Amino acid sequence: MRKSRTKVTICMFLLVILIYGLPATANEYLLGVGDVLAISVWGHNELTTEVAVRPDGYLTFPLVGDIWAVDKTARALSKEIQSQLAEYIVNPQVTVIISHFRTLQVQVLGEVRSTGYYNLKSGSRLMDVLALAGGPTKSADLDKVSITRYNMNSQGIELTSVLHIDVNQFIQGGDLKSNPIIQSGDMIFIPTTGRATIFGEVRQPTSYDLGSGLGILDLLALAGGALDSADLARVVVTSQGEDKPNERIVNVQSIMSGGSKDVRIDPNDVVFVPKKQQVMLFGAVKSPGIYVLDKETSLIDLLARSGGLLPSGNSSSISITRNVDGEQDISIVNASPGLSGQKGGDNPLLVADDLIFVPEGEQNALVLGEVRSPGAYAVKEHTTVLDLLAQAGGTHERAGENITLTRNGESKEINLYTLERQGLNNEKVMPGDVIYVAEVRRQVLVLGEVRNPGYFQFRVGDRILDAIASAGGLTSDAQEDQVSLTRHTQEKVNISIHDFGRLMTERSLPDNVLLHPQDVIIVPKANRNVLVFGEVARSGVYTLPPDGRILDILALAGGVQQTSGIQTIVLTRQDGEDERVWHVDYQDLMDNQNEHNLAVDGGDVIYVPASKKQILVLGQVKNPGAYNLPPGGRVMDALALAGGPLERAALENVGIYRDGSVEDSESVIMGKDKVLFTGDVKENPQLEGGDIIYIPETKKPDWLKIFSFVGAIKSFKDAVKSILTF
Repeated sequence: MRKSRTKVTICMFLLVILIYGLPATANEYLLGVGDVLAISVWGHNELTTEVAVRPDGYLTFPLVGDIWAVDKTARALSKEIQSQLAEYIVNPQVTVIISHFRTLQVQVLGEVRSTGYYNLKSGSRLMDVLALAGGPTKSADLDKVSITRYNMNSQGIELTSVLHIDVNQFIQGGDLKSNPIIQSGDMIFIPTTGRATIFGEVRQPTSYDLGSGLGILDLLALAGGALDSADLARVVVTSQGEDKPNERIVNVQSIMSGGSKDVRIDPNDVVFVPKKQQVMLFGAVKSPGIYVLDKETSLIDLLARSGGLLPSGNSSSISITRNVDGEQDISIVNASPGLSGQKGGDNPLLVADDLIFVPEGEQNALVLGEVRSPGAYAVKEHTTVLDLLAQAGGTHERAGENITLTRNGESKEINLYTLERQGLNNEKVMPGDVIYVAEVRRQVLVLGEVRNPGYFQFRVGDRILDAIASAGGLTSDAQEDQVSLTRHTQEKVNISIHDFGRLMTERSLPDNVLLHPQDVIIVPKANRNVLVFGEVARSGVYTLPPDGRILDILALAGGVQQTSGIQTIVLTRQDGEDERVWHVDYQDLMDNQNEHNLAVDGGDVIYVPASKKQILVLGQVKNPGAYNLPPGGRVMDALALAGGPLERAALENVGIYRDGSVEDSESVIMGKDKVLFTGDVKENPQLEGGDIIYIPETKKPDWLKIFSFVGAIKSFKDAVKSILTF
């Protein structure tokens, strides 16, 4: 059922994009920087004009002057102009039509198929952006989409606001508030729903993405289902509380049978599927095997469930092997009186994981525990411990370091590692001996950039390379020189860093350490992203190709702007706590690529600055704005670039502003290296990159007001940057 619901949700998402993807007409369009407006006054053709909303948020209209336009509708703007024209015209009728809509640029990050920058038409909505980005991934949390927006108020101050959107309310109910109109400069972030971990008696224990919300049955299905040994009636779910973890027991067996509702799994939950309470019965019984342990099951109850002993069975020497405080305890019991209906004898209660063996005679030895074929095996004159282990199929990977040999009620330990590899203590076996190979949870957890992350059982003597090999090896995104190994001891937690590449080439390195139980190996993901911005065709984050260099990254970003006139490329790299910066001469880079085409690392930042060859023309010209300064350019050239002066331009009072702060208005008036020139344009002085040329109206210029306005722009650099952004 869960897979069917997931498919339906995806289909609904695609259908909503097709139906509602186009901008809705329910909300009126809000004006923004870059919109071009055709404004006319009925009966006054001389006032008809076409004007763009400037980067500072204003537009200029005859008789009215500058008027704030950003975030207003065309209808509201026409009423405002109409109100101000009423001082000059009787009952003016003003019409405002948007002749050219601005282009929006937004950035999309998080759980979409293609993050990056996107250009949109005005009026586009959030669903249009998600569609352009390839749609959300399976792990996207559409309930918590955020939009970071930069607004400018009427005083020219930039403000930041964050919108929190539940996109599912639009997908499922058509709520337009959950599909807002996008503004230029918006940064859209789609978070992940998080992951949950399942381990224990499942086929594929590891962490899984929760997607749009999973129940415990879905998580169990992702893990390949439960093993036959799983106790689904006592599944433990651990959630992270505010102060401490919260545990609850879930009867998954009841959920599967329809007796109770599915349980929702939240991010960072840990689900443990325990083993069944069971015992193993061997030897001379009619039905040997594994039996589920009921409450207060005794030895004779178990023998009855197995069909009873074979005629050759020896009921007076039944052995029970039990784990007591981490050590194996083997006891020999006499069940003959109880089986024959007489008083006396032994009939102990059984506990989980007991191993019960009913021998056939005194010419056999018993092999129990972590061997492939536990049971009784014939003992000959020269049979040794290794011979008997070989008859039992050898030991499992989860076998402990020591085995227990019990003879005539006395036990001794034999080191399994030295026995199997060096043949030490390979003594002769006697009839009636019991060899027990204890289980050790000798597991290592391998996470991160490996092909099959999860828990892995290892043998005594295995090393870190063996663990990574068990996990399928490293992925192509692994940062192989930063593999960490975390080990818990009684005193502290030790974390060591290992270079996997060196381990592979120099296998005798001491760094290829022996594994300990509960070791955690994490292979981090290499940072292969490089940020490129400035005077390139497409600023953004790009994936570093193998052996990538500066020119390779610039090519991914579409190359440098042909009109930028760049001279230097800046490469910044974070080296530990230090920051390293290289300034690369662009011409040298192009002329001698072998020497100057530096190698790029993941995390590097490449900035292509613009040359200072632009000027800003303001005031009474046809097209105020930023322009590239031609070689040797003068004031008349600047006026020509801006479309020429308007009729009311005061060309005898042209002002040139160059460098310096404009915060001190008094010094501006006095001309202390602030206003280089205030005079007749016929003098036509030469300009420099960064100059601001202001052509006032035909009246005495108010320099304090003029440069207070210029100061609101903050600096020429910010003004140019603002214009180029749109």
